Amino acid sequence: PNPANSYFTIEQKLLGEYEIKIFDVAGRQVFQSDKIFDVSYHVNCSFLTRGTYIVQLNNGLQSLDYKLIISK
Repeated sequence: PNPANSYFTIEQKLLGEYEIKIFDVAGRQVFQSDKIFDVSYHVNCSFLTRGTYIVQLNNGLQSLDYKLIISK
């Protein structure tokens, strides 16, 4: 769900393995996952403070960016 406060779920559209990165509005990377092979993946975001973030999915060939709003 967006906005989120403790977790959100990725339903990925990329083929093969991928990784998730989260960036704050200043462009600093605040999270990076290990390689993921699942179509659906739950991300714990309870460590993030209130604000807007960019979630990036990347499989090495394609990158998709999404806006995430944390509301605590």
